[in-house]
Amino acid sequence: MGGCKVGDTIKFENFSGGYEHLWIVITPPHGDPPQVIIVNVTSLKANSDRTIILDVGDHPFIKHPTVIYYTDAKIVRVSEVEKIQQELRNSGNAPINARLLSKIQAGIESSQYVKPMIKNFFLRAMKR
Repeated sequence: MGGCKVGDTIKFENFSGGYEHLWIVITPPHGDPPQVIIVNVTSLKANSDRTIILDVGDHPFIKHPTVIYYTDAKIVRVSEVEKIQQELRNSGNAPINARLLSKIQAGIESSQYVKPMIKNFFLRAMKR
């Protein structure tokens, strides 16, 4: 396992295509093969999940009010994250700070939009 660590960020198009999003690794690698949960940030809209709202200054990528889009949280293989980091020369993106990481992780347990599979993996990966 090379560069994939909790708090790492990667920028790429959403899995369904479209605009470039910032994705955040929020769990340590877990399982065999090792997997992590990643969540993305997206612009704040009227109908957004407001569990975690970020603003300018929370991360260099964030230019306006933004939310964590828990509905689209993904469990992905560490090897996939590392491949994206390498292909997009993304491994140097600024990681998120510990305070923000803690808020985002807490949101997994409090957001009503998190899929049960994601929540269960999170609890196992964090050993809660």
